[in-house]
Amino acid sequence: MVHFEKSDLFYKEINFRNGFLGYENLILNKAVFKTFLIFLKEVFRTDPFEMKFYRFRMNLVGLGILPK
Repeated sequence: MVHFEKSDLFYKEINFRNGFLGYENLILNKAVFKTFLIFLKEVFRTDPFEMKFYRFRMNLVGLGILPK
């Protein structure tokens, strides 16, 4: 029984570590996504054919991703 309890704790620790790593990956993905959005914003700001993307840009503004 003692051995079973030790292995149970071991598996709980592994699950905790995996969850923590998953959380770190989530933060990293958010950072990459925000960087990509900033890149998109710069592209739209300097694009001479901005009217072509106007509807898409307004959708992003409506979602709160881009400022007006």
